[in-house]
Amino acid sequence: MKTKKLLFKRLLPLITVFVLLIPGIYAQNTENMPFQLSSLPGFTPLEIFYQGGLYTPVYLPGVDGIVYAFTGEGGITQFRVYGAVAGKTGFYPLNVIAGEDYQDGMSLSLSLSSDTPVIKDENLAIKAVIPKDNIIIPQGFTKANTHGLMYFENLFGNKEYRAYASYDGGKTFLYLPTENSRPKLGALGRLPDDMLSRAKIYGEKNYKLPANLASGFGELVNIKTTDGIDITIPTIYPFIERAALVQPMPTIAPYYPPGYTYVVPGKTVAERNHELNSKNDIINIQNRLNALGYNCGKADGIVGDRTIAAIRAFQRDNKLSQDGIAGPKTKAKLFSKPDDTPPPVKPTDTVKPQPTDTPTPTDNRLGLPYYAKARTTGGKLNIWFSPEVIGRGKKNIAYSVNNGDIIGMVQDYIDGYSELLDGNGFVRTRYLIKIADNPPKK
Repeated sequence: MKTKKLLFKRLLPLITVFVLLIPGIYAQNTENMPFQLSSLPGFTPLEIFYQGGLYTPVYLPGVDGIVYAFTGEGGITQFRVYGAVAGKTGFYPLNVIAGEDYQDGMSLSLSLSSDTPVIKDENLAIKAVIPKDNIIIPQGFTKANTHGLMYFENLFGNKEYRAYASYDGGKTFLYLPTENSRPKLGALGRLPDDMLSRAKIYGEKNYKLPANLASGFGELVNIKTTDGIDITIPTIYPFIERAALVQPMPTIAPYYPPGYTYVVPGKTVAERNHELNSKNDIINIQNRLNALGYNCGKADGIVGDRTIAAIRAFQRDNKLSQDGIAGPKTKAKLFSKPDDTPPPVKPTDTVKPQPTDTPTPTDNRLGLPYYAKARTTGGKLNIWFSPEVIGRGKKNIAYSVNNGDIIGMVQDYIDGYSELLDGNGFVRTRYLIKIADNPPKK
């Protein structure tokens, strides 16, 4: 018994030191642990394949999971997380607080700002403005034909375009991704030096583009936290270093935070739609979407950006997963009610495919359609096959009209172009003048 008491007395100082160290060790380990999105009260994070659109998927310092971001009023970045609260699935608004003492790499404070998923974030996104003069083109970029735009050729022989524009009336200028020759709505600012890290050196041969980079490249972007702190963070795409590019091109695995599983399909949304549906099925889906007011253009059996946008808009309005894929659940909801949709196309029917399926998201419409005529300074007005090719060579011109010629019914979009509702093409909005709300009665 005396031996046990003596041993206890000798070990007592060590036990005391160990007990005192435990809280510090725990606190240190807790500090190094990434913030789990699942720890947001009442929130369950879900995986989604998101490509294109308003949001930019990004990684926040010290956060385990993907956060989606875009620029809103005042240049403040708006943050979203995808998941469910009380059974409601969608994108939820997120507060991201840095604090006055924030330094690069420090963790951020996250909290949901609403327990209701957002419906139309496009209404909150801000449009950047290109200055009339004093466009600054960084070394390594080439001036584009369109005012305020520039580009560089990357390692894979592709031209990447950026716009020099401002969200705050000219106080701060950013280099932004473009869409239809304009700054993309709500885009996050890019860093010229970071972009040029993948620029092609003069005389260098093009590398083979890995399949997992087809939808985008890893970039550093500028964001402004909810409390107004400017920080730089990476997008979710894998980062490519020239030193890693050898022939033949190895498979480059995307980087994701430890413990986070994110499935990146090897095929595009369009390819997955065609795998799940026959051409006649797609024609019926397009007819049904058009009948319900989700404009996907002519029912040609071809799944392009415009059809995908219509599917996503329908999925959003019906609280389905917004993946742009017409799977069993989407089709069941789509055809759940009778309507005046054109009769289904039989397997023996043949439909001539159209050359393009243009990207015109339903949410980008401005006002109501109207009856218009051409307004030019005397020259001809070109009608283009799609918005993406406006101003890009004669081969992309569907036809031309003279000043004062009747165009017909048109629909304006926020990107500065209008669609001819007879299906004949697209035109810059500024070259149209409204005649009436509707065409004259015959």
